[in-house]
Amino acid sequence: MNSFVLEGEQGGMVTLLYAIVDPDGQTVQVASAGHPPPLVLDPDGGSTFVEAPAGSPLGVTRYAAYEESVTTLDPWSTVLLYTDGLVEGPELPLGQGLEGLLRSVEGGPREPEALCHAVLGSLDMRAGFRDDLALLALQLTPPGKTLALALPARPASLASMRRAMAQWLRLAGAGEDEVYEMLVACGEACANTVAHAHPALSDSSFEVRAGREGPEVEITVRDTGRWRPPGEEGRGRGLAVMRELMDDVEIEPSEHGTTVKLRRRLRGDGET
Repeated sequence: MNSFVLEGEQGGMVTLLYAIVDPDGQTVQVASAGHPPPLVLDPDGGSTFVEAPAGSPLGVTRYAAYEESVTTLDPWSTVLLYTDGLVEGPELPLGQGLEGLLRSVEGGPREPEALCHAVLGSLDMRAGFRDDLALLALQLTPPGKTLALALPARPASLASMRRAMAQWLRLAGAGEDEVYEMLVACGEACANTVAHAHPALSDSSFEVRAGREGPEVEITVRDTGRWRPPGEEGRGRGLAVMRELMDDVEIEPSEHGTTVKLRRRLRGDGET
């Protein structure tokens, strides 16, 4: 990006913040090119800036170096990213603008849309705001007692399913080996749906639901298509894997689609 700005902007410069939020690892990874830091609001009402090692704005020097920082996020934390026009202007020093941002979120909402409205509503437009203002807020919302997903019937959806299901299973009390084996079983059911229930270029979707009752986890994969017969090579292998890894497997075909139910009793004490 730095080289792109140097070659394309002909003397221009721009600040940039690059952030990766990992909901499974509950972290935010940040690299900054002269941009103000993200603000993390914890569910208890506190707020702190995520500081990254200082890096020069893009377009300033040809051989710029940028380092990353990693910050742990608590469940229900909210991350607020923003353009520098929110905290800096001709009559507003950056330090004063950052202090004002902290004051604007003190005691305010944590839900992303309400948070953005509260921050924008607190601005004193007489302070010299002339730059564009943009906010991006996201909240690290842990899965509830029931996980419900609606995903496009495409191979790329399998990775999304695995991320969400792994986090839910861990919060439900599953051990790492149990998480792995149930992900494999659920992945086989979802892969069958993607490969056999719908045409390759279909816009159809399928549903994945998971719930825990006492020590038992039940995962349901439901589609609205008709499974095409698999080829002879590897025929039935996915079903055998599911039955090997789960305590109980039910497949319910109908004229409206196919439902796969997977059940497994966790080794824990049944408490969530």
